[in-house]
Amino acid sequence: MSDRSFSFRQLQSQFGLGQALQSLSLGAKTTAIEPSSWLLRTLEIAQSTTLLTEKERSERLISPILLELREQTHRQVSIFSGFELTIQPDQGLNGECDFIVARSPLDVELQAPICTIVEAKRGELESALAQCSAQVWGAYQFNQKFNSHWLSSIINPPNINHPDIDRPDQESRLPLPLFGCVTTGEIWRFLQLMRTPNDHYLIAIDRESYYLDQIPTILGILHYIAIVA
Repeated sequence: MSDRSFSFRQLQSQFGLGQALQSLSLGAKTTAIEPSSWLLRTLEIAQSTTLLTEKERSERLISPILLELREQTHRQVSIFSGFELTIQPDQGLNGECDFIVARSPLDVELQAPICTIVEAKRGELESALAQCSAQVWGAYQFNQKFNSHWLSSIINPPNINHPDIDRPDQESRLPLPLFGCVTTGEIWRFLQLMRTPNDHYLIAIDRESYYLDQIPTILGILHYIAIVA
């Protein structure tokens, strides 16, 4: 099994990873970032062509936005495309990630992944949410295994608003925020890994989707995830 094979039911039974729909209010938390003329022109050209395959959408829509993010953050984050994230293959936590955003300028080796991005196949965002959740959990396990020696100094409170769990206290916060995103290139939907005081884990799926005509907001959210959160 690879992370592409997981369902939400399997994530719950195998890892105790719950799921909930809620408003993450990412647009309200962030400052919109105006895209460069290069990105605007690149997206304009892409949208004027017929995008028949996922590969075309990835190359012409998603990649330019992520490269813009790297430039907007003065190259303090790294973007990995097609990276094989193998952390617990016996548990099915292995497979190729479409994109990973890492909170590290080092782009020759993965360090501190903070956001996994899944390109929705056939334009179906909902069907990719479980896969993205599994990759976020894999990124969490990666950070626990390889980055715990310096992540312990970073405390970031996740925003939890769910009727079945309590708001986390200082001890229950994740040492590094972890997000996921499912996108067609034209529609972007985010999710976040959260932890409760009882050490239960939850994938909070944002109720809101963002569209390509909201590119300043999308860039602002990606910048918030990469640098601020």
